[in-house]
Amino acid sequence: QFVQTLDPATGRSPGHRSLNSSVKRHSGGAADDGSKTHEELERGSKYATVEEAMASLSTLTRRDFIELRNLPSPPEGVLSVARGLCLALGVKPKRRSTTDGIIGRSEAPQDYWKAAREHIFPSSSAISLLQRLVFFDKDRVPERTMRSLAALV
Repeated sequence: QFVQTLDPATGRSPGHRSLNSSVKRHSGGAADDGSKTHEELERGSKYATVEEAMASLSTLTRRDFIELRNLPSPPEGVLSVARGLCLALGVKPKRRSTTDGIIGRSEAPQDYWKAAREHIFPSSSAISLLQRLVFFDKDRVPERTMRSLAALV
C-alpha cells in the first residue's frame, strides 16, 4: 500500500528513521567526533537514503502501480513523489488551464500528476519504470534538477 498509517504521537510512519540516525549508522558512528567533514557526512546520508529507496523498490508490484495510477485525487505525499519522479526522469509537466481559459501560458500551474499518470505510471509499463528507477544514474543528475528535488524534501 502507498498510503501508510501515521503514528499519532510522532506524526511519522512506524518504520521511519531520522536523518541523524542514518548519518550515524552509515558513517560508522563518527557523526560527532569531527573526524569526517560535514560534506562527507552529508554525502554519506544522501547515498544511504538512495540505497534505502532502492531496497524499497523490490517490494513494489504491478498491482501497486495500477492502484497508484487509478487514484483520482491522490494525497499530497503521492503528488510530491510524482513530481519528484517527473523531475528526476525528465518528464515535463502538463499545463492546466488558467482562470481565463488560456492553456500553456507561462503562469499556468504545472500539473505533474497528469504527466506522471501518462508517462511514469502507465498500466502497461510497471516493469519498465522499476528498471528505470533501479538503473537510474544518480551521479549524472543536473544541478538544476537536484535543486528542484531538494526543494521537495
